[in-house]
Amino acid sequence: IRVTLSIGIATYRDDMKDYLQVVHEADIALYQSKKLGRNRVTAYVNVNKVTSDE
Repeated sequence: IRVTLSIGIATYRDDMKDYLQVVHEADIALYQSKKLGRNRVTAYVNVNKVTSDE
């Protein structure tokens, strides 16, 4: 059995309205990880930029 893991990370900022915005940003980062080839950890940085590390 081969297991892969993709993770999306987002942090709460003072300008956020509620926790749902953090969840949304983490979801964006997660799907970016999958788009880049899975087995990645991707952090949501801002509205226009995400970073990824294998």
